[in-house]
Amino acid sequence: MKADEDVRMISAEVPVIFARECEMFILELTLRSCNHTEENKRRTIRKNDGCAGC
Repeated sequence: MKADEDVRMISAEVPVIFARECEMFILELTLRSCNHTEENKRRTIRKNDGCAGC
């Protein structure tokens, strides 16, 4: 955010909120990958499990 020349100021809460949203995204992606792996009766998560429809 600070590296972008168009962004002059950011609120102190923005990095905290952004970090939390990143955590939630990673958790959701992990859970979906795990579910996809279990549906295919495997015990190892593979690279393409994160995008089952890709």
